[in-house]
Amino acid sequence: MKALIRENSAAFLLLTFMALFVAGCAAGPTAAQRSYTERKAAEAARAGFEALESEDYRKAIEYFTQALTLNRSVDNRAGEVKDLINIGRVYIALNDVKGAETHLSEAVSLAAGEKEEAYLSAALASLAKVRYIQGDLHKALTEIERSLEIDSRLGTRSGSKLNLKARIYIDTGKLEEAMGILKQAYEWNSSVENKQEVANTLRQMALISEARGKIAEAKKLYDEAYTNDSAVGDSARIADDLESMAELELASGQPEKAAFLYERSFVVSLNAGHLDDALARLYKIIQVYKKTGNNDKVKSYEKIRDGVIARKERGKSGR
Repeated sequence: MKALIRENSAAFLLLTFMALFVAGCAAGPTAAQRSYTERKAAEAARAGFEALESEDYRKAIEYFTQALTLNRSVDNRAGEVKDLINIGRVYIALNDVKGAETHLSEAVSLAAGEKEEAYLSAALASLAKVRYIQGDLHKALTEIERSLEIDSRLGTRSGSKLNLKARIYIDTGKLEEAMGILKQAYEWNSSVENKQEVANTLRQMALISEARGKIAEAKKLYDEAYTNDSAVGDSARIADDLESMAELELASGQPEKAAFLYERSFVVSLNAGHLDDALARLYKIIQVYKKTGNNDKVKSYEKIRDGVIARKERGKSGR
């Protein structure tokens, strides 16, 4: 969850966010009260990030909401916007699109009203992702372009935002335009050594290569994405890269290679505790071996599948 806005975010320090506090009215809290409350809000936000580290998203929302309540109590508008964005992004992680939309829309409105352009850009980019998930590509493109325009005025760049814009172009069939954006994203992400976003860029380049029928090129790009994700240690994306390579091998008439890559993807997901993903990959392994007629492998992986299902059920029951 590194995309969330931390108190010590270098990007926002560059945008002088120390000057983002909004003065309260004369009858409001004293300077000492504001200072104390804002410190407590910062503590709540830090607790939210600690919850994220352990993937306790519900607890993260609880802490970020505490921070939001505290910042509102002393009219700290910049703090409110930051908390709303973080809550919205956690809801995205939870696949709660409505919750994300509600909080991010409020963040956009508040940031625009307060003329907090750095936060407005961040809120718009996150809201664009929500629109993309909702399938509203027109709104997604409008909002990510607004975010990029603000960044241009502020003199900042974001490879992740370029990646999102490129993905929207891919989904609307504008492959040439998408590739041009991805080349910019690759150059920027590489220059700042952001391996996670480099991998995201490479995956999208692979999608374009695949759509153009350049399978060997797509395989190479997925392999490069895998190398970058492995350096970061992102198990979910490592598993996705392996699965994508497996699907290309399967489409190329190489079921044995596909099965091997699916198996590696399954092991990564299982070891990371991502049981739903592990099961999905197990089903694909079983289907490949059924098609090749390898009944021993089918039986072996069906037993493994049953074990994973049992493990998942034990987890639900708390045993």
